[in-house]
Amino acid sequence: MYAEKLAVIFPGIGYTHDKPLLYYAKEMAREHGYKVIEITYKLPYKSHEVKGKEEVMHSVFEIALKQTIDQLKDVEFDRYEEVLFIGKSIGTTLAGYYAWKNEINAIHIVLTPVAETFKFLEGVKAIVFHGTADAWCDTELARKQCCELNLPLHEIQGANHSLETKETIKDIKNLKGVFKQIEVFLF
Repeated sequence: MYAEKLAVIFPGIGYTHDKPLLYYAKEMAREHGYKVIEITYKLPYKSHEVKGKEEVMHSVFEIALKQTIDQLKDVEFDRYEEVLFIGKSIGTTLAGYYAWKNEINAIHIVLTPVAETFKFLEGVKAIVFHGTADAWCDTELARKQCCELNLPLHEIQGANHSLETKETIKDIKNLKGVFKQIEVFLF
């Protein structure tokens, strides 16, 4: 076993590694000694073409899953002392499914899950962040699922699926709060 830790970043459809939540999560992981792998997807749809369309969402999931499997095929997860999966939006579902399917005992940082994410978080060490104005995941569903799964849920009042409120200073303060919670949870 390596004396190493591994973090895998699973982005959303339009929320890539260079956006604030994933960028700072990646940097925080590196600061704490994690080797970082960034998953990327080449998808035939934009996020607005997927929302509310179950068949299209399933297709996007399958396409992204194949690309994820291909990018992680040579990773020997059992050689790491700790594995951290950081997901955003559909990436939270991909991370949960991938860990479940491959029996990887990963810790999950769940940034704005979609409803399907919760199917794969039973018995998992995870922390969940959700905006109460998130159009991709109902707040009551997130509360109910986190309660049933005994997962800490951190709600950002009035925030959308990117955890943004359209008030820049407030968003920066919220971002700081998110990463303080992650730091307490992990380190």
